[in-house]
Amino acid sequence: MKHLWHTNPIQNSEVGILPRMEPGEVWLVGAGPGDPGLLTTAGFHLLTNADVVVHDRLGCEEILELISPQIKRVDVGKLPGGSRDAQEEIHRLLLHEARNGRKVVRLKGGDPFVFGRGMEEIQFLQTHGITAHVVPGVTSAFAGPASAGIPVTHRTLAQGVQMWTGHTREGAVGDLQSPPKTRIFLMAMGSLGRIVEELLEEGLSPTTPCAIVSHATTYRQRSIVSTLNGVVESVRENGITNPAIFLVGDVASFAQEKEPAPVYVVTGTRLPPLAGIALPGAKFLSRPLVEMAALSGECRDASMARLADILSRDWLIFNNPWAVRHFMGLLLMSGRDSRAIRPRLAVVGEETAFALQKFSLMADQVIVEGNREEICRKLAGMIASGSAAMATALGYNGGVGSSLGGHIDLELFPVYQVVERKPGNVDWSYCRGIVFSSPRAVDRFARAWPSAPVGNLEAVCIGDSTVRAAGEHGFMITRNLTESLPQETGRMEVSATQDIAS
Repeated sequence: MKHLWHTNPIQNSEVGILPRMEPGEVWLVGAGPGDPGLLTTAGFHLLTNADVVVHDRLGCEEILELISPQIKRVDVGKLPGGSRDAQEEIHRLLLHEARNGRKVVRLKGGDPFVFGRGMEEIQFLQTHGITAHVVPGVTSAFAGPASAGIPVTHRTLAQGVQMWTGHTREGAVGDLQSPPKTRIFLMAMGSLGRIVEELLEEGLSPTTPCAIVSHATTYRQRSIVSTLNGVVESVRENGITNPAIFLVGDVASFAQEKEPAPVYVVTGTRLPPLAGIALPGAKFLSRPLVEMAALSGECRDASMARLADILSRDWLIFNNPWAVRHFMGLLLMSGRDSRAIRPRLAVVGEETAFALQKFSLMADQVIVEGNREEICRKLAGMIASGSAAMATALGYNGGVGSSLGGHIDLELFPVYQVVERKPGNVDWSYCRGIVFSSPRAVDRFARAWPSAPVGNLEAVCIGDSTVRAAGEHGFMITRNLTESLPQETGRMEVSATQDIAS
C-alpha cells in the first residue's frame, strides 16, 4: 500500500523535492498544531496547488490564511465531532471531489495518523479506486509541550512517553517501578477531573508535577503548571478550555509561565518591515483582506497591447513587490524577458528592490517608503523632464500616481488586480492592536469587522493619512510608524510598507 508522499512521483523546486499532485488524487496533509510556521514545506506546496481543500476546525485556522481564496474550501469541522455519520459524510465528499477530477487536499489538524481518522479515510478512498497519499504533520502532543518549554523526554526524568485522548485512560499509570514516563492526554479538559482521580487512585503522588497547554503554538496559547491535587482548580480559575494538552510527569517543572506576547493583526498581504522593528517581541496574526491577483481576460490583453509603449519610457516605477512580480509575468507572457527593459528603474522600499533582484535586475534608485508627499517629491526630482510609467493595480487612481502625475509625464500601467477576500475569525480579547498600511486598509477593516472593539485596540499606521482614517473609525490609540523614517534617498536598511498601489 502506497501512502507516503516520498514514494510517489516527485518534482524539483526551489526548496527541494516536493510531491506532484495529479487530478483525481487525494492528499491527507497534517496541518500541525496551529502555527503556520510548523506546516511542512510539502504540505504548503500541496495546499497552494490544490483545487479543493477539505479541512478540520482545530489546527487549521491560521493555515487557511496562507492559501488563495480562489481555492475551494470545505469546512467539515462543524460536523458533529466523532460521529459515524459525520465521518461517512467526509468520505463521500472526498470521493465526490476526486471523481470529478479535482486535486484534493484533506487538511487535518496535527498529524493525520495520530488520534485522527486518517487511515480510515485512506482505506475508504483506496477501496473506491482513488489514489490517496499522506504528508505527515507535527503532532500537538509534542509541539504543545515544547512551545511551553517542556521536553516530553529527559535523560533522567522521563525515559518514555505515553499518549491518550481524553476519552481513553486505561493503563495510564502502568508499572510505577518502571523507568519514569511522561503521560500526555489530548482534548482532556472535559474529563480532567476523572483522569486526575483515576491517576491518584492508581498510585501517582498528589504532588506529581503536571501542566496544561491550551491552544498550543497559536496566538491564544496559555499554559499553567500545577500538581495533580491542584490542577483541576487551576484550570477552573484560569478558564482553560479545549483544545488543550494535559501533561503529567516531572518534566512539567520545566514549563515557562511567561507573559504572553502582545498580538497585532496584520490586514495586508505582508507585514510592513518597519512594524516588525517597531514592535519587538510582538506576535503578528495574518488576516489579509485583499489578494494581489494576475490580470485576466480583456484587462490582461489591454495591458499586453500597451507593453511596447511602456518599455519605451525613460523610467519605470514600482512601488511594491506585487507590481514587480506581475509586470514580469506580463513581460514573459509577451515573449520577452528582462533584456527588453530599457527604462531606468525606480522603486519604493527595500522589499520592492529585493523583488527586482529575483529577476536579476538592480534598481537605479531606491526610495525609503513613507508619506505620499515625500515619495512624490523624491520621484519628481529624479525623473525631472523625462517620461515615466508606474506599474499599478487595475483601477488605481490615487496615492502617489495621482500626485506625481501633476509634476511629470507619467503613465499608469495596470499589471495586477486587487481582489477582496473574506478574513478568518479573530478573538479580539487576545489582541492589542492592528497594523494598517493605508487609509483603504482601515476602511476594509471597518467593513470586515464592524463590531471590533476599536476603542481598546491600537492602530499602528503607515503615514499621516492612515492615522487620520483610523481616528475617524473610532481608534483612540494610534501610532505613526513613518515619523521616525530617514529622509534620504538611496538604498535604505529599513523601510515601511505603504499599500499605496491598492
